[in-house]
Amino acid sequence: MAQPSAVRLALALLLAFSSCSLALAATPPKAEWHISNTGAWEDESCDTVCKNHDQRCTETCWPATVQGLKFAMEAESPNPCSSVETGPAAAWQPAKDPETTVCYWLTDSSYLRCPEKPTTLPTQAAVGKFLRRLCPCVP
Repeated sequence: MAQPSAVRLALALLLAFSSCSLALAATPPKAEWHISNTGAWEDESCDTVCKNHDQRCTETCWPATVQGLKFAMEAESPNPCSSVETGPAAAWQPAKDPETTVCYWLTDSSYLRCPEKPTTLPTQAAVGKFLRRLCPCVP
């Protein structure tokens, strides 16, 4: 029999991710997380980011909560985020703030997020500081 703490952990992990982790009947895709602006220095969609890694963005693996994004970023080495917080709602979230390096999560999941491009402020873009998308990519 599972220990109560093990059951709570399993439930927390299950709730932390969207349908990527909830697809119990089939093995969910193993997403690799990539961050935008690895040399393009322009606002990029996750479709573009994943394509640059010979992969495709998947709509099924977006974290459903801030805790889910924290868990996904902690698995990355090095972790691209100084911290993960609930941020201003934006179609391109999750994304990394160019000034604070905080990764924000909060979005309206009623539309596709992979093709969304962030809108970096012109003053930040002029000095090479762009919003950076955090993208779930699969082969």
